[in-house]
Amino acid sequence: MKVWLDLEETIINNWDDGRLMNVRKIRKWLDVLEVTEINIWSFAIWHDKDIKTFEWMMKEMIEDALQRRIVDYPSVEAMRAYVYEYERISYDSQSEFMTLNGKRWSFMKYCMVHQIGQHSILLDDAVPNLDIYDRKTKTNIQLFNIVDI
Repeated sequence: MKVWLDLEETIINNWDDGRLMNVRKIRKWLDVLEVTEINIWSFAIWHDKDIKTFEWMMKEMIEDALQRRIVDYPSVEAMRAYVYEYERISYDSQSEFMTLNGKRWSFMKYCMVHQIGQHSILLDDAVPNLDIYDRKTKTNIQLFNIVDI
């Protein structure tokens, strides 16, 4: 099982104010799932410069707070490339990609190409609670809204 967390309004207030939030709630949820590593799926990380900012200002703080190592944190540029592999549609901009796909569809399309046969979970403030299982590829995708865990 691979667990992904959103950043803004899920584990931090926002990109400019990186104060932690929901730490106890998320840590307890991760404990129940017996998750030892996490990943980040956030539209706040637009490009390589933001990756560097995340690594320098937030990554260690979040790892310490949740007591888990963060393994992967793709930028929106990378997400756009992953989704292109699924649907072969080019987006004019990152903004268009985010607007047309949102978190739910961008994550689901990513999983259908890069997590085939696996169980992937996204915890986010902007997704509905959803459980999808593709019998053909044996891919399980779950979305959880932070409010409901």
